[in-house]
Amino acid sequence: MVKKKSVKKIPQKKVSKKLKIKNNFFYTKDKTQLAFNNLIFFAVLSLVSLIFFQLVNSTILGNLFFILAVTLGFTAIAFLIVLLTLIIKKIIKK
Repeated sequence: MVKKKSVKKIPQKKVSKKLKIKNNFFYTKDKTQLAFNNLIFFAVLSLVSLIFFQLVNSTILGNLFFILAVTLGFTAIAFLIVLLTLIIKKIIKK
């Protein structure tokens, strides 16, 4: 008969790290500023795409700029929702 090799069990160490609580005010301020900048950026890009959509006479380019304007508009709305959420979070925290 073949003997089975015995496997030594290695004791696992429990990882107990204390979580450091950081002041979330600065992080919220940075996130709010970032969301605001992205909102402005995507809103401007959406408006530029709408202007190009109205100026272009080609069907293919018109459809491209329309899809681009709609996509960028939805992205701008998403950043608006994020911005409002961060502002409400900041007001409730006070």
